[in-house]
Amino acid sequence: MVPNAKLTHSRYNLTVADKASLPILEDTTLHFEVDGNRFEANVSVSPAIDDFLLGSDWLEANGAKWDFATDTLYFGDRVFQ
Repeated sequence: MVPNAKLTHSRYNLTVADKASLPILEDTTLHFEVDGNRFEANVSVSPAIDDFLLGSDWLEANGAKWDFATDTLYFGDRVFQ
């Protein structure tokens, strides 16, 4: 997804829903934009995942509120559907 990202040694052991170990290559910091709003996330890189996933720790640290019933994500006064 980000071929020129600077990778650093990962200090995390991650598992998937069935508690199987998820292989982690390295970690990196990503800067990304959603609807014109800029964000940053420290992420782990895995050959087993093809998508960009944000964890609940990142959502909490960024003050996000996720309304599953309406499929809406709130960041303060910003609303994403």
